[in-house]
Amino acid sequence: MSDLTWQWRDAGSGAFGHSQRIAGSATFLRVQPAYRAYLAHANACGEVGEIPGVCCETGRQLYEDWRAVRDIP
Repeated sequence: MSDLTWQWRDAGSGAFGHSQRIAGSATFLRVQPAYRAYLAHANACGEVGEIPGVCCETGRQLYEDWRAVRDIP
């Protein structure tokens, strides 16, 4: 069972609001370390490509690790 829910977000003055998918604490705690590792590498990696930080083998592996953890129901 997923702990992802939809929550209404007001967009502020003069704009329309929207629904936003929100992760519960279990999902957040599982995904955050993998995402931080990927972002740290993407910011430090000198390689340039379509997806930042994914041009080198390390970047590709961190990206795939993050996506795998993120997509676990």
